[in-house]
Amino acid sequence: SATSCYNFQKDSFDVSRALFKHFFKFYNRKNKAGKKSLHSAHEISTQKILTNVMGDGSGMIRINSYLHRTDLSDLIRRWMYHEVYPSDANLITRLINFNHVYVSRYLRQFSDKIFQELYPSGLKRQHALRKGELKDALVAHPPYRNQRIDELILNYRANPEHFYRETPFHGALFFTSCSGVDECVGASRIKRVRRLAEKAARRITDRIFDAIKKHADTLADDRARRLGIPRRQLVTLPEEMLDEFLEAESRLLEDLQHHRPIQDGEDIMINDVAGIKLILEGSRQKHLMTLLQQMPDCTVIEEEHHSGIYNATNLIVRYCPDRE
Repeated sequence: SATSCYNFQKDSFDVSRALFKHFFKFYNRKNKAGKKSLHSAHEISTQKILTNVMGDGSGMIRINSYLHRTDLSDLIRRWMYHEVYPSDANLITRLINFNHVYVSRYLRQFSDKIFQELYPSGLKRQHALRKGELKDALVAHPPYRNQRIDELILNYRANPEHFYRETPFHGALFFTSCSGVDECVGASRIKRVRRLAEKAARRITDRIFDAIKKHADTLADDRARRLGIPRRQLVTLPEEMLDEFLEAESRLLEDLQHHRPIQDGEDIMINDVAGIKLILEGSRQKHLMTLLQQMPDCTVIEEEHHSGIYNATNLIVRYCPDRE
């Protein structure tokens, strides 16, 4: 629709804007000792930092769910080097719009295949625009219950405003009928481009902070070595720690000025543009893994388990949709 097309065009430019905003906050701050900010002390503008942040061009943002992930990665790299062409406005819009449609189509195809195999008796799909719609559906009639689930539902109903109900959600809910009642058994969703930009900015900022901390740790190791004591026995005054951290920042800025990569310079991977959530008990999770392994166009790349108040198994799956 015209409205959704406008939103895609608006969001496509948020990649650059969000990155600029996050870097500006990070580099243009003042420390508690009242010293000049890095921005003024080193006379390096935020634009220059953006240009050099990825070093020699390696370590670029890579959105793996997109078909044109390499083209988009190269485009962002050019922008960071101030190589902006007049045609880029049209190019970024076409890349974002096309890949959004592409992801929408293969996500629907893939999610339908998964849910239909798990629930052959029949399913109902419902479009959702807010996370509150998903959460309300989950707590209304959960497919199974236990004490922990009951506590989560109780907390949600007592304080629904704590659960980001108004957050935009571009996805679909899946229901199966049980004794005449529709139970939500999962959902699929596509992450908005603005959220991707914010996530990429956080990941790059984290990489910069890790690099600074690594430099500071090296300085502390050198000082302990000169004193002939183990690092763990080193007692450092707050003023010395601040000086070491500022020196580490200066070294990082020097690396950026000379286009040297930060840390290993590996690509920053973003794998969760397209996502599916399934509510399954332990035995059913094994069924899902068997199903994924038997699909000729699907490969499980990574499996990660979370336990605690929120229990989940995260999978990164490579899916190869049919060209037709």
